[in-house]
Amino acid sequence: MARNFDDFIATLPQDEQEAIQHEAERLIKEEMNLRELRKAREYSQQLLGEILHVNQAAVSKLERRVDMYVSTLRSLISAMGGELEIIARFPDRTPVRITQFEDIEGKPHFHEVICDETFNEIEATEEAFSNEILNKEHGFVHSSLNKV
Repeated sequence: MARNFDDFIATLPQDEQEAIQHEAERLIKEEMNLRELRKAREYSQQLLGEILHVNQAAVSKLERRVDMYVSTLRSLISAMGGELEIIARFPDRTPVRITQFEDIEGKPHFHEVICDETFNEIEATEEAFSNEILNKEHGFVHSSLNKV
């Protein structure tokens, strides 16, 4: 019968448990957001933008995003000299490295991805606006259109 990781750790001597806890705390400290990572790697937004063939504002926008394409994140990490790995962690097994995103043939260049993401945002905005117009035409006026 399989044991989970916490049960296994609980069977270890106290000094080993403390060493594992200390190492876990050290690894957690290594977590950074993209802005912190860029600064730790000593890149300015301007320099990173030049490497990626985008302007500084695009880099700033990316650093604030909470959702982006894997290929965009890979390009950003690669531009700083790193390599992106995606690891899935489950409570009942060892971590699993996800490989399906590693060798994407014909993957778009970073600036094309930025354009695609911006295009998708524009499409979503246009769709929302169209829905508001339809609602207005059918007597369901959205509060943002009351001022028209």
